[in-house]
Amino acid sequence: MVRSLLVCLAVAALGAACDQNQDIGSNQDAGNPVDAAGAGDLAGPGHDLSTTSPDLSPSSPDLSPSPPDMASPPPDMATPVPEFVAAGPATLITNGTSLALATPTGVQENDLLLALVNSAEESGDRTLTAPADWILVGGFPIHNHANAHPPYIIPAIENHGVWVYYRIAKAGEPATHGFTFASATTARGVLLAYRGVDTAAPIHDKSALPYYSTGSTNGLGGGNTTLDSGRQVNLIATAMTNHATYTVVQSSPSIRERFNSGEQPNGLNLIAHDSKLFSNIYLGPSIANKQSPSGSGDGFCFVPTTLVLAPQ
Repeated sequence: MVRSLLVCLAVAALGAACDQNQDIGSNQDAGNPVDAAGAGDLAGPGHDLSTTSPDLSPSSPDLSPSPPDMASPPPDMATPVPEFVAAGPATLITNGTSLALATPTGVQENDLLLALVNSAEESGDRTLTAPADWILVGGFPIHNHANAHPPYIIPAIENHGVWVYYRIAKAGEPATHGFTFASATTARGVLLAYRGVDTAAPIHDKSALPYYSTGSTNGLGGGNTTLDSGRQVNLIATAMTNHATYTVVQSSPSIRERFNSGEQPNGLNLIAHDSKLFSNIYLGPSIANKQSPSGSGDGFCFVPTTLVLAPQ
């Protein structure tokens, strides 16, 4: 009886094991519930691990330059050029020694002041003394003697002397600058002002000569300069005459007349005009004999000067 009981228990245990193996096989045939449900079921809500992983590789910066805004005007890269400020009124003295020249209106510190002085010298060369800080341009004074222009026979009344000085303006310039002759004379002078010059060396090139002409003369005293940018200033001073003398011939629209004392009855006329440099060339003034007494063939003595101003 005991043996029968043991056999029954063994058979029952074997049957239970077979039933468990059958359940596991059934689960495998139906598919792994984890795979079917997906990893999201294990991770819990809000953590779907099936989503694409973010691209963690660093992005290269865009180093290509932005195209320029063509609507905006380009910056002005031109080299600055000295500019005319103003000219003071001319001063005439007759049989005197003191010549007070008015400072041009609007002069500022570091402007260039030019003094052009013209004196009659029928009775001999004159000596002129300038105020402090005025520098005489090299080659001046020029004493233009009437008998120095053969074969022309020119009256001694046309002897005249010309001086050109310069000075860098200071703050609070005086209203006038006094020039003094050593002996009494008839003379005329004027001051001109320019801005934007090289204050250390304002005059880069120059030319000047005593001259006599009976007709039109162009480009007196021109030359070459190493400056790529600058301004040429032409100064003309005529002798005393007993007839009208000349007019300025403006050879191009770029030339501007800055001062003209007018054709005075006794001559000693002063004229200034200027223009920008062109292709490293400067040109002297162009003038013409406007009128001579009928049939006399007279010309006139004058001193043409060209100064090339260097930019700052």
